[in-house]
Amino acid sequence: MLLKHFGLVLNSLVKKYPMSTLLFFCFLTRLPQLLSPHLLLDGDECVTAIMAKYLMLAKDYSLFFWGQQYGFTIIESIFIVPFYLLFGINAISVKLAMLSLWTIGVIFLYKCLIQFSNKQYLFSFLLTIFFISMPAWATWSMKARGGYLTAFTLGNIFIYMLFNEQLNKTYFSWILYGLLIEIIYECQPLWLIGLVPLVLFVVIEKRSFIKFVLMLVFAAISFFLFKVYKSELSNNYVPDFNLEKMQLSWANATIFHHYLFRSLTGYYYFNFYQTPDTFSSICAYLIIGLILFLMAVGIYFVFKRKENSFLFICSTLFLYGYFLIALFFPTQQGRYLLPISGFALISLCIALKDFNKNRAFYYSGFFTVFLGLVSLLPFWSFEFIPNRKKEVENVIKILNKNKIYNTFSIDCMFPWQIIFYSDEKIISVIPYYCGRYKPYYDVVEYNWNQNKKVAIIDYRNDSNQIDNIKYVKSTEFCINITPSKEEILKDFFKK
Repeated sequence: MLLKHFGLVLNSLVKKYPMSTLLFFCFLTRLPQLLSPHLLLDGDECVTAIMAKYLMLAKDYSLFFWGQQYGFTIIESIFIVPFYLLFGINAISVKLAMLSLWTIGVIFLYKCLIQFSNKQYLFSFLLTIFFISMPAWATWSMKARGGYLTAFTLGNIFIYMLFNEQLNKTYFSWILYGLLIEIIYECQPLWLIGLVPLVLFVVIEKRSFIKFVLMLVFAAISFFLFKVYKSELSNNYVPDFNLEKMQLSWANATIFHHYLFRSLTGYYYFNFYQTPDTFSSICAYLIIGLILFLMAVGIYFVFKRKENSFLFICSTLFLYGYFLIALFFPTQQGRYLLPISGFALISLCIALKDFNKNRAFYYSGFFTVFLGLVSLLPFWSFEFIPNRKKEVENVIKILNKNKIYNTFSIDCMFPWQIIFYSDEKIISVIPYYCGRYKPYYDVVEYNWNQNKKVAIIDYRNDSNQIDNIKYVKSTEFCINITPSKEEILKDFFKK
Protein backbone atom coordinates (compact mmCIF):
# COMPACT_ATOMS: atom_id res chain seq x y z
CA MET A 1 0.00 0.00 0.00
CA LEU A 2 2.82 2.37 0.90
CA LEU A 3 4.64 1.53 -2.33
CA LYS A 4 1.49 2.19 -4.34
CA HIS A 5 1.03 5.56 -2.66
CA PHE A 6 4.68 6.42 -3.33
CA GLY A 7 4.19 5.50 -6.98
CA LEU A 8 1.18 7.78 -7.32
CA VAL A 9 2.99 10.70 -5.70
CA LEU A 10 6.06 10.16 -7.89
CA ASN A 11 3.94 9.93 -11.03
CA SER A 12 2.29 13.24 -10.12
CA LEU A 13 5.67 14.89 -9.55
CA VAL A 14 7.03 13.57 -12.84
CA LYS A 15 4.10 15.05 -14.74
CA LYS A 16 4.12 18.45 -13.06
CA TYR A 17 7.68 19.13 -11.86
CA PRO A 18 10.15 16.65 -13.47
CA MET A 19 13.22 18.90 -13.45
CA SER A 20 12.63 20.24 -9.95
CA THR A 21 12.15 16.70 -8.65
CA LEU A 22 15.43 15.58 -10.23
CA LEU A 23 17.23 18.57 -8.71
CA PHE A 24 15.77 17.65 -5.34
CA PHE A 25 16.86 14.00 -5.66
CA CYS A 26 20.40 14.96 -6.72
CA PHE A 27 20.85 17.30 -3.75
CA LEU A 28 19.05 15.19 -1.15
CA THR A 29 21.03 12.03 -1.92
CA ARG A 30 24.33 13.92 -1.55
CA LEU A 31 23.32 15.86 1.55
CA PRO A 32 24.70 13.23 3.98
CA GLN A 33 28.15 13.57 2.39
CA LEU A 34 27.96 17.36 2.42
CA LEU A 35 27.13 17.28 6.14
CA SER A 36 29.66 14.57 6.95
CA PRO A 37 32.40 15.34 9.49
CA HIS A 38 34.74 13.50 7.10
CA LEU A 39 34.23 15.96 4.24
CA LEU A 40 37.68 16.70 2.85
CA LEU A 41 39.00 17.58 -0.60
CA ASP A 42 41.66 15.16 -1.76
CA GLY A 43 44.89 16.41 -3.30
CA ASP A 44 43.67 16.57 -6.90
CA GLU A 45 40.47 18.30 -5.85
CA CYS A 46 42.56 20.90 -4.06
CA VAL A 47 44.45 21.53 -7.31
CA THR A 48 41.18 22.28 -9.11
CA ALA A 49 39.97 24.36 -6.15
CA ILE A 50 43.10 26.53 -6.26
CA MET A 51 42.84 26.84 -10.04
CA ALA A 52 39.29 28.15 -9.59
CA LYS A 53 40.51 30.59 -6.94
CA TYR A 54 43.18 31.93 -9.31
CA LEU A 55 40.61 32.21 -12.09
CA MET A 56 38.29 34.20 -9.81
CA LEU A 57 41.14 36.54 -8.83
CA ALA A 58 42.30 36.81 -12.47
CA LYS A 59 45.67 35.63 -11.20
CA ASP A 60 46.17 32.67 -13.51
CA TYR A 61 44.16 30.29 -15.65
CA SER A 62 44.68 27.03 -17.50
CA LEU A 63 42.37 25.04 -19.76
CA PHE A 64 43.91 21.85 -18.42
CA PHE A 65 44.68 20.38 -15.04
CA TRP A 66 47.94 21.86 -13.76
CA GLY A 67 51.00 19.83 -14.69
CA GLN A 68 49.17 17.77 -17.33
CA GLN A 69 48.50 17.89 -21.04
CA TYR A 70 45.11 16.24 -20.57
CA GLY A 71 42.11 16.72 -18.28
CA PHE A 72 40.12 19.72 -19.57
CA THR A 73 39.45 21.47 -16.26
CA ILE A 74 38.41 24.99 -17.15
CA ILE A 75 34.64 24.28 -17.08
CA GLU A 76 34.88 22.81 -13.58
CA SER A 77 36.89 25.85 -12.49
CA ILE A 78 34.30 28.21 -13.96
CA PHE A 79 31.50 26.40 -12.12
CA ILE A 80 33.32 26.77 -8.80
CA VAL A 81 33.83 30.56 -9.07
CA PRO A 82 30.20 31.68 -8.38
CA PHE A 83 30.02 29.35 -5.36
CA TYR A 84 33.24 30.92 -4.03
CA LEU A 85 31.62 34.34 -4.40
CA LEU A 86 28.50 33.19 -2.56
CA PHE A 87 29.89 30.91 0.16
CA GLY A 88 33.61 31.68 0.32
CA ILE A 89 36.65 29.63 -0.66
CA ASN A 90 36.04 26.29 1.05
CA ALA A 91 35.36 22.61 0.41
CA ILE A 92 31.56 23.01 0.49
CA SER A 93 31.69 25.53 -2.37
CA VAL A 94 33.75 23.12 -4.47
CA LYS A 95 31.43 20.19 -3.77
CA LEU A 96 28.26 22.17 -4.47
CA ALA A 97 29.70 23.45 -7.76
CA MET A 98 30.55 19.93 -8.90
CA LEU A 99 27.16 18.65 -7.80
CA SER A 100 25.55 21.40 -9.90
CA LEU A 101 27.61 20.42 -12.96
CA TRP A 102 26.72 16.75 -12.48
CA THR A 103 23.03 17.58 -11.98
CA ILE A 104 22.93 19.35 -15.33
CA GLY A 105 24.33 16.16 -16.85
CA VAL A 106 21.65 14.13 -15.05
CA ILE A 107 18.89 16.37 -16.42
CA PHE A 108 20.17 15.90 -19.96
CA LEU A 109 20.44 12.14 -19.34
CA TYR A 110 16.73 12.25 -18.47
CA LYS A 111 16.02 14.20 -21.66
CA CYS A 112 17.94 11.59 -23.66
CA LEU A 113 15.98 8.76 -22.07
CA ILE A 114 12.71 10.51 -22.96
CA GLN A 115 13.86 10.65 -26.59
CA PHE A 116 14.84 6.98 -26.68
CA SER A 117 11.69 5.76 -24.90
CA ASN A 118 9.25 7.59 -27.20
CA LYS A 119 8.32 10.02 -24.42
CA GLN A 120 7.58 7.51 -21.66
CA TYR A 121 8.13 10.02 -18.88
CA LEU A 122 7.68 7.84 -15.79
CA PHE A 123 9.89 5.08 -17.20
CA SER A 124 12.61 7.60 -18.12
CA PHE A 125 12.34 9.27 -14.73
CA LEU A 126 12.63 5.93 -12.93
CA LEU A 127 15.81 5.08 -14.83
CA THR A 128 17.22 8.52 -14.03
CA ILE A 129 16.65 8.32 -10.28
CA PHE A 130 18.15 4.83 -10.38
CA PHE A 131 21.23 6.42 -11.96
CA ILE A 132 21.27 9.11 -9.25
CA SER A 133 21.17 6.43 -6.56
CA MET A 134 23.98 4.32 -8.06
CA PRO A 135 26.88 3.93 -5.60
CA ALA A 136 29.26 4.20 -8.57
CA TRP A 137 28.52 7.94 -8.66
CA ALA A 138 28.09 8.44 -4.91
CA THR A 139 31.31 10.41 -4.45
CA TRP A 140 32.21 11.10 -8.06
CA SER A 141 29.11 13.24 -8.53
CA MET A 142 30.91 15.88 -6.45
CA LYS A 143 34.57 15.36 -7.36
CA ALA A 144 36.52 18.20 -8.94
CA ARG A 145 38.97 15.95 -10.71
CA GLY A 146 40.06 17.32 -14.07
CA GLY A 147 37.31 16.72 -16.60
CA TYR A 148 35.29 13.66 -15.58
CA LEU A 149 32.13 15.58 -14.69
CA THR A 150 32.57 17.83 -17.71
CA ALA A 151 32.78 14.77 -19.96
CA PHE A 152 29.67 13.29 -18.36
CA THR A 153 27.60 16.46 -18.76
CA LEU A 154 28.81 17.39 -22.25
CA GLY A 155 28.38 13.77 -23.32
CA ASN A 156 24.71 13.78 -22.37
CA ILE A 157 24.18 17.18 -24.00
CA PHE A 158 25.85 15.80 -27.13
CA ILE A 159 23.54 12.75 -27.25
CA TYR A 160 20.45 14.89 -26.68
CA MET A 161 21.41 17.20 -29.55
CA LEU A 162 22.40 14.32 -31.80
CA PHE A 163 18.94 12.72 -31.60
CA ASN A 164 17.02 15.99 -31.84
CA GLU A 165 15.45 16.11 -35.30
CA GLN A 166 15.37 19.89 -35.47
CA LEU A 167 19.01 20.37 -34.50
CA ASN A 168 20.29 17.73 -36.91
CA LYS A 169 18.98 19.64 -39.91
CA THR A 170 21.51 22.46 -39.55
CA TYR A 171 25.16 22.35 -40.56
CA PHE A 172 26.00 24.55 -37.58
CA SER A 173 24.89 21.76 -35.23
CA TRP A 174 27.35 19.35 -36.82
CA ILE A 175 30.13 21.91 -36.48
CA LEU A 176 29.21 22.12 -32.80
CA TYR A 177 29.23 18.31 -32.58
CA GLY A 178 32.83 18.35 -33.83
CA LEU A 179 33.83 20.86 -31.14
CA LEU A 180 32.01 18.91 -28.41
CA ILE A 181 33.57 15.60 -29.45
CA GLU A 182 37.04 17.13 -29.22
CA ILE A 183 36.38 18.78 -25.84
CA ILE A 184 35.02 15.49 -24.46
CA TYR A 185 38.14 13.77 -25.81
CA GLU A 186 40.33 16.28 -23.98
CA CYS A 187 38.29 15.77 -20.78
CA GLN A 188 38.21 11.99 -20.76
CA PRO A 189 38.61 10.01 -24.04
CA LEU A 190 36.86 6.94 -22.65
CA TRP A 191 33.46 8.65 -23.03
CA LEU A 192 33.93 8.47 -26.81
CA ILE A 193 33.60 4.67 -26.67
CA GLY A 194 29.88 5.14 -26.05
CA LEU A 195 29.39 8.26 -28.16
CA VAL A 196 31.02 7.18 -31.44
CA PRO A 197 28.62 4.24 -32.16
CA LEU A 198 25.64 6.55 -31.63
CA VAL A 199 27.13 9.09 -34.05
CA LEU A 200 27.65 6.36 -36.64
CA PHE A 201 24.03 5.26 -36.22
CA VAL A 202 22.70 8.75 -36.94
CA VAL A 203 25.05 9.20 -39.90
CA ILE A 204 24.03 5.88 -41.48
CA GLU A 205 20.34 6.12 -40.61
CA LYS A 206 19.93 9.72 -41.78
CA ARG A 207 22.56 9.46 -44.54
CA SER A 208 24.26 12.55 -43.12
CA PHE A 209 27.64 11.80 -44.67
CA ILE A 210 28.47 15.38 -45.70
CA LYS A 211 27.54 16.64 -42.25
CA PHE A 212 29.62 13.87 -40.71
CA VAL A 213 32.66 14.97 -42.74
CA LEU A 214 32.03 18.54 -41.57
CA MET A 215 31.98 17.33 -37.97
CA LEU A 216 35.27 15.47 -38.48
CA VAL A 217 36.91 18.52 -40.06
CA PHE A 218 36.05 20.80 -37.14
CA ALA A 219 37.00 18.10 -34.65
CA ALA A 220 40.39 17.82 -36.39
CA ILE A 221 40.86 21.61 -36.39
CA SER A 222 40.02 21.73 -32.68
CA PHE A 223 42.39 18.84 -32.01
CA PHE A 224 45.23 20.67 -33.75
CA LEU A 225 44.56 23.92 -31.85
CA PHE A 226 44.50 22.05 -28.53
CA LYS A 227 47.73 20.29 -29.47
CA VAL A 228 49.45 23.62 -30.13
CA TYR A 229 48.16 24.98 -26.81
CA LYS A 230 49.25 21.89 -24.88
CA SER A 231 52.75 21.96 -26.38
CA GLU A 232 53.49 24.88 -24.07
CA LEU A 233 52.27 23.06 -20.96
CA SER A 234 54.31 20.95 -18.58
CA ASN A 235 53.53 17.26 -18.44
CA ASN A 236 54.53 15.83 -15.07
CA TYR A 237 52.11 12.92 -15.09
CA VAL A 238 51.31 10.44 -17.85
CA PRO A 239 47.95 8.61 -17.53
CA ASP A 240 47.65 4.84 -17.40
CA PHE A 241 45.82 4.88 -20.72
CA ASN A 242 48.52 5.88 -23.20
CA LEU A 243 50.16 4.26 -26.21
CA GLU A 244 53.44 3.63 -24.39
CA LYS A 245 51.70 1.34 -21.88
CA MET A 246 49.56 -0.46 -24.47
CA GLN A 247 50.25 -4.19 -24.60
CA LEU A 248 47.86 -6.98 -25.56
CA SER A 249 47.27 -9.49 -22.76
CA TRP A 250 44.42 -12.01 -22.85
CA ALA A 251 44.88 -12.49 -19.12
CA ASN A 252 43.36 -9.02 -18.60
CA ALA A 253 40.03 -10.41 -19.80
CA THR A 254 39.84 -12.67 -16.75
CA ILE A 255 40.11 -9.79 -14.27
CA PHE A 256 38.02 -7.14 -16.04
CA HIS A 257 34.86 -8.08 -14.11
CA HIS A 258 36.71 -7.45 -10.82
CA TYR A 259 37.57 -3.89 -11.87
CA LEU A 260 34.03 -3.33 -13.13
CA PHE A 261 32.51 -4.57 -9.87
CA ARG A 262 34.78 -2.34 -7.79
CA SER A 263 33.98 0.66 -9.97
CA LEU A 264 30.23 0.11 -9.69
CA THR A 265 30.37 -0.13 -5.88
CA GLY A 266 32.15 3.24 -5.62
CA TYR A 267 34.44 1.91 -2.88
CA TYR A 268 37.81 2.91 -4.29
CA TYR A 269 40.41 5.65 -4.37
CA PHE A 270 42.73 5.46 -7.37
CA ASN A 271 44.17 1.93 -7.10
CA PHE A 272 43.10 1.45 -3.48
CA TYR A 273 39.93 -0.56 -2.96
CA GLN A 274 37.85 -1.23 0.13
CA THR A 275 35.33 -3.95 0.82
CA PRO A 276 31.91 -2.56 -0.14
CA ASP A 277 28.84 -2.89 2.03
CA THR A 278 26.04 -5.34 1.17
CA PHE A 279 23.71 -2.90 -0.57
CA SER A 280 26.46 -1.40 -2.76
CA SER A 281 27.51 -4.92 -3.74
CA ILE A 282 23.93 -5.84 -4.65
CA CYS A 283 23.59 -2.71 -6.80
CA ALA A 284 26.89 -3.48 -8.55
CA TYR A 285 25.82 -7.06 -9.29
CA LEU A 286 22.48 -5.82 -10.61
CA ILE A 287 24.22 -3.50 -13.07
CA ILE A 288 26.66 -6.23 -14.13
CA GLY A 289 23.68 -8.51 -14.72
CA LEU A 290 22.07 -5.74 -16.76
CA ILE A 291 25.24 -5.36 -18.84
CA LEU A 292 25.38 -9.10 -19.56
CA PHE A 293 21.70 -9.02 -20.52
CA LEU A 294 22.24 -6.12 -22.93
CA MET A 295 25.24 -7.79 -24.53
CA ALA A 296 23.30 -11.04 -25.01
CA VAL A 297 20.27 -9.28 -26.52
CA GLY A 298 22.55 -7.22 -28.77
CA ILE A 299 24.15 -10.39 -30.14
CA TYR A 300 20.71 -11.97 -30.59
CA PHE A 301 19.50 -8.96 -32.58
CA VAL A 302 22.58 -9.09 -34.82
CA PHE A 303 21.74 -12.62 -35.93
CA LYS A 304 17.93 -12.32 -35.92
CA ARG A 305 17.96 -8.90 -37.57
CA LYS A 306 14.93 -7.61 -35.73
CA GLU A 307 13.18 -4.55 -37.14
CA ASN A 308 14.43 -1.22 -35.73
CA SER A 309 17.17 -3.02 -33.77
CA PHE A 310 20.11 -1.15 -35.32
CA LEU A 311 20.01 1.65 -32.73
CA PHE A 312 19.98 -0.85 -29.88
CA ILE A 313 22.92 -2.78 -31.33
CA CYS A 314 24.90 0.46 -31.67
CA SER A 315 24.03 1.39 -28.08
CA THR A 316 25.59 -1.86 -26.81
CA LEU A 317 28.87 -1.53 -28.70
CA PHE A 318 30.43 0.54 -25.91
CA LEU A 319 30.35 -2.58 -23.70
CA TYR A 320 32.56 -4.46 -26.12
CA GLY A 321 34.71 -1.35 -26.56
CA TYR A 322 35.56 -1.19 -22.87
CA PHE A 323 36.29 -4.91 -22.81
CA LEU A 324 38.68 -4.58 -25.77
CA ILE A 325 40.51 -1.66 -24.15
CA ALA A 326 40.93 -3.76 -21.02
CA LEU A 327 42.90 -6.28 -23.08
CA PHE A 328 45.54 -3.66 -23.86
CA PHE A 329 45.67 -1.71 -20.60
CA PRO A 330 46.02 -3.80 -17.44
CA THR A 331 45.35 -0.91 -15.03
CA GLN A 332 41.60 -0.39 -14.77
CA GLN A 333 41.02 2.15 -12.04
CA GLY A 334 37.42 2.55 -10.98
CA ARG A 335 37.12 6.09 -12.32
CA TYR A 336 38.00 4.94 -15.85
CA LEU A 337 34.83 2.82 -15.93
CA LEU A 338 32.46 5.60 -14.78
CA PRO A 339 30.87 6.08 -18.25
CA ILE A 340 29.57 2.51 -18.32
CA SER A 341 26.59 3.02 -16.00
CA GLY A 342 25.05 5.90 -17.96
CA PHE A 343 25.47 4.26 -21.36
CA ALA A 344 24.03 1.01 -19.96
CA LEU A 345 20.83 2.79 -18.91
CA ILE A 346 20.52 4.42 -22.33
CA SER A 347 20.86 0.99 -23.94
CA LEU A 348 18.29 -0.49 -21.53
CA CYS A 349 15.87 2.34 -22.32
CA ILE A 350 16.17 1.59 -26.04
CA ALA A 351 15.70 -2.15 -25.43
CA LEU A 352 12.54 -1.70 -23.36
CA LYS A 353 10.87 1.19 -25.17
CA ASP A 354 8.27 -1.15 -26.72
CA PHE A 355 8.04 -3.44 -23.72
CA ASN A 356 4.68 -3.60 -21.91
CA LYS A 357 5.34 -1.94 -18.56
CA ASN A 358 2.74 -3.13 -16.08
CA ARG A 359 2.36 -2.35 -12.40
CA ALA A 360 4.73 -5.17 -11.35
CA PHE A 361 7.42 -3.72 -13.62
CA TYR A 362 7.26 -0.33 -11.93
CA TYR A 363 7.10 -1.85 -8.44
CA SER A 364 10.31 -3.78 -9.13
CA GLY A 365 11.80 -0.54 -10.45
CA PHE A 366 10.89 1.33 -7.26
CA PHE A 367 12.43 -1.46 -5.21
CA THR A 368 15.67 -1.25 -7.21
CA VAL A 369 15.80 2.50 -6.67
CA PHE A 370 15.23 1.92 -2.96
CA LEU A 371 18.24 -0.43 -2.86
CA GLY A 372 20.33 2.25 -4.53
CA LEU A 373 19.23 4.96 -2.12
CA VAL A 374 20.04 2.72 0.86
CA SER A 375 23.49 2.00 -0.63
CA LEU A 376 24.25 5.75 -0.57
CA LEU A 377 23.75 6.12 3.19
CA PRO A 378 27.13 4.62 4.27
CA PHE A 379 28.92 7.21 2.13
CA TRP A 380 28.11 9.70 4.91
CA SER A 381 31.10 8.26 6.78
CA PHE A 382 33.01 6.86 3.81
CA GLU A 383 36.80 7.27 3.88
CA PHE A 384 38.85 6.36 0.83
CA ILE A 385 41.98 5.97 2.89
CA PRO A 386 42.51 6.89 6.56
CA ASN A 387 40.84 10.28 6.62
CA ARG A 388 43.30 13.14 6.72
CA LYS A 389 41.06 15.91 7.91
CA LYS A 390 42.50 15.99 11.43
CA GLU A 391 45.93 15.26 10.00
CA VAL A 392 45.78 18.27 7.68
CA GLU A 393 44.63 20.50 10.53
CA ASN A 394 47.29 19.13 12.87
CA VAL A 395 50.18 19.55 10.42
CA ILE A 396 49.11 23.12 9.59
CA LYS A 397 48.95 23.84 13.33
CA ILE A 398 52.44 22.40 13.89
CA LEU A 399 53.92 24.39 11.01
CA ASN A 400 52.29 27.64 12.12
CA LYS A 401 53.47 27.08 15.68
CA ASN A 402 57.05 26.72 14.44
CA LYS A 403 56.62 29.64 12.01
CA ILE A 404 57.34 27.43 9.01
CA TYR A 405 55.56 28.49 5.83
CA ASN A 406 57.44 26.45 3.24
CA THR A 407 57.78 22.67 3.14
CA PHE A 408 58.99 19.82 0.99
CA SER A 409 56.76 16.76 1.15
CA ILE A 410 57.32 13.13 0.13
CA ASP A 411 53.59 12.56 -0.43
CA CYS A 412 52.29 13.83 -3.79
CA MET A 413 48.73 14.63 -2.63
CA PHE A 414 49.25 16.02 0.86
CA PRO A 415 51.01 19.27 -0.21
CA TRP A 416 47.96 20.41 -2.14
CA GLN A 417 45.76 19.87 0.87
CA ILE A 418 48.21 21.88 2.99
CA ILE A 419 48.22 24.72 0.44
CA PHE A 420 44.42 24.85 0.04
CA TYR A 421 43.43 24.43 3.68
CA SER A 422 46.04 26.94 4.87
CA ASP A 423 44.71 29.41 2.28
CA GLU A 424 48.17 29.42 0.68
CA LYS A 425 49.82 30.69 3.87
CA ILE A 426 51.90 27.51 3.72
CA ILE A 427 53.37 26.42 0.39
CA SER A 428 54.34 22.77 0.07
CA VAL A 429 55.97 21.03 -2.90
CA ILE A 430 56.81 17.47 -3.92
CA PRO A 431 60.19 15.81 -4.60
CA TYR A 432 60.50 16.07 -8.37
CA TYR A 433 61.25 19.31 -10.09
CA CYS A 434 58.44 21.82 -10.21
CA GLY A 435 55.55 19.45 -9.60
CA ARG A 436 52.21 20.51 -11.03
CA TYR A 437 52.66 24.25 -10.58
CA LYS A 438 56.15 25.64 -10.96
CA PRO A 439 55.60 29.03 -9.21
CA TYR A 440 55.02 27.16 -5.93
CA TYR A 441 58.27 25.28 -6.33
CA ASP A 442 60.11 28.49 -7.17
CA VAL A 443 58.83 30.13 -3.95
CA VAL A 444 59.98 27.26 -1.74
CA GLU A 445 63.32 26.96 -3.51
CA TYR A 446 63.95 30.72 -3.23
CA ASN A 447 63.12 30.82 0.48
CA TRP A 448 65.30 27.79 1.10
CA ASN A 449 68.20 29.50 -0.70
CA GLN A 450 67.59 32.54 1.52
CA ASN A 451 68.05 30.29 4.57
CA LYS A 452 64.46 30.75 5.68
CA LYS A 453 62.74 28.01 7.66
CA VAL A 454 61.78 25.04 5.47
CA ALA A 455 60.50 21.69 6.76
CA ILE A 456 60.37 18.19 5.29
CA ILE A 457 57.13 16.23 5.64
CA ASP A 458 57.91 12.51 5.44
CA TYR A 459 55.83 9.41 6.09
CA ARG A 460 55.75 8.42 9.73
CA ASN A 461 58.16 5.65 10.61
CA ASP A 462 58.39 4.54 14.22
CA SER A 463 61.92 3.36 13.62
CA ASN A 464 63.03 6.95 12.90
CA GLN A 465 65.23 8.50 15.50
CA ILE A 466 63.00 11.13 17.06
CA ASP A 467 64.09 14.01 19.20
CA ASN A 468 61.94 16.87 20.31
CA ILE A 469 64.23 19.42 18.72
CA LYS A 470 64.37 18.21 15.11
CA TYR A 471 61.31 16.04 14.51
CA VAL A 472 57.62 16.42 15.25
CA LYS A 473 55.37 13.41 14.75
CA SER A 474 51.82 13.65 13.58
CA THR A 475 49.45 10.73 13.05
CA GLU A 476 50.58 9.80 9.55
CA PHE A 477 53.60 12.00 8.95
CA CYS A 478 56.89 12.90 10.54
CA ILE A 479 57.86 16.57 10.20
CA ASN A 480 61.54 17.44 10.11
CA ILE A 481 61.38 21.08 11.24
CA THR A 482 65.13 21.73 10.96
CA PRO A 483 66.39 19.69 7.99
CA SER A 484 70.00 19.93 6.91
CA LYS A 485 70.96 21.06 3.42
CA GLU A 486 72.17 17.54 2.69
CA GLU A 487 68.75 16.05 3.50
CA ILE A 488 66.96 18.44 1.17
CA LEU A 489 69.50 18.12 -1.64
CA LYS A 490 69.30 14.35 -1.43
CA ASP A 491 65.58 14.04 -2.14
CA PHE A 492 64.22 17.29 -3.51
CA PHE A 493 66.58 18.77 -6.07
CA LYS A 494 66.71 16.09 -8.75
CA LYS A 495 66.45 18.31 -11.78
